[in-house]
Amino acid sequence: MKIPRSRDESPVAALVTLGGVTAAAAIMAVGLVRLAWTAEPVDAVPLAVGALLRGVREVDPAAWTAVGCVVLMATPFLRVLLLAFTFARRRRAPFAIAAVAVLAILATGIALA
Repeated sequence: MKIPRSRDESPVAALVTLGGVTAAAAIMAVGLVRLAWTAEPVDAVPLAVGALLRGVREVDPAAWTAVGCVVLMATPFLRVLLLAFTFARRRRAPFAIAAVAVLAILATGIALA
């Protein structure tokens, strides 16, 4: 499959997006299939990292779905981080500064969430 990209964009950034979305969909699918397989109601979604990891080991549908959401939310952050390094390496200062500003906005949103 040919991935369209602009001149300024790293081809790896496009693969990060594709891989992140695909991984998130696969992880959430595991949770949804497990939810459909069991007739047990889901009480609460684990929010602590330890509870999420324990839930993933136990194949808890809510934990798998939550981890898929985390992967999906981390994908744009990783893409912008990669682009910031790419622009800095290519000495494209305005684009690198813009990417760092977007990273700051994303990090603020994550911290406030």
